[in-house]
Amino acid sequence: MNRKVGDAVRVEQVMLLSLLQIGLSSCVDEGARTSGEPGGGTTSTTTAGLTPDPRGERVALTMDVATVVWVQIEPPLRPQLNASFCRFPGAFAWAYRVAQEGPCRLLEWPGTPPTDTVNLDAGEIVVEVAGMTVPLAAPDPAWPCHREPVMPLPPLVPGDLVRVRSTGGADIPAFDLALAVPSPSRLSDLAEGSELLAGDAWDLSVTSQPAATTLLEIYGPGQDAAPPTLLSCRGEGLSAVHLSPGVTALWPTTRPRASIRAGADVEMSAGSGGPKLRITHWESAAGVDASVVRSVL
Repeated sequence: MNRKVGDAVRVEQVMLLSLLQIGLSSCVDEGARTSGEPGGGTTSTTTAGLTPDPRGERVALTMDVATVVWVQIEPPLRPQLNASFCRFPGAFAWAYRVAQEGPCRLLEWPGTPPTDTVNLDAGEIVVEVAGMTVPLAAPDPAWPCHREPVMPLPPLVPGDLVRVRSTGGADIPAFDLALAVPSPSRLSDLAEGSELLAGDAWDLSVTSQPAATTLLEIYGPGQDAAPPTLLSCRGEGLSAVHLSPGVTALWPTTRPRASIRAGADVEMSAGSGGPKLRITHWESAAGVDASVVRSVL
């Protein structure tokens, strides 16, 4: 692959992942519309209800503004930082909900990120990671809503401090946020190469961390033109996840494999609807690889 094309594909994939995760930071009920979520913007959905839809109806989850600095720790990889300060054209569908059960949502990604977004002026933004000052690169007009640090982040361990501050600009006033890195939540009793039966109940266990939101993700990579699929569960003190046969049956037949991982998430906002600092500490980058097969009656 041509290097420039490869770089463009990588950035697009990072943008899609970032937009999905920004949306996932919102915990509002389906059908609600709440200012300040996700990432300091507004989120909404097109229908109400927390029960799984056996028909697999796709419900658009939308947002119009994102103002978030997000640090991800995924051992053994280096920590990653992505900052988004942008306004979307109208209500941008960051994902589609296929089903929801309890703290879990079965989501599909949109095919491509939006191209007509507007970068918001937040002034000079500086991130301090474990005592190291990490400036952010200027926004790239070709890839709005995506800013990376100008240097690699140092290794991070639980308790290390991450601080983000801004001088303020024409669109976003000055802010100063700081959080400590949480210990990661961990999967329990799930071996590499496990088999999940779509159409049967799935029961998974995780160890939760105090003062953090527990995350559990079951990710199915996209193939050809089909978008990736994600079963995302999140909640404080979450330790057991039960997914009914009606929900697991909606797992696409084109996703024969899944990566399952757990993590812990902390966040802080600069007031209602203000910019957000978010830190996610995953147990590992790859997670546990599992096969997904159809249940045979």
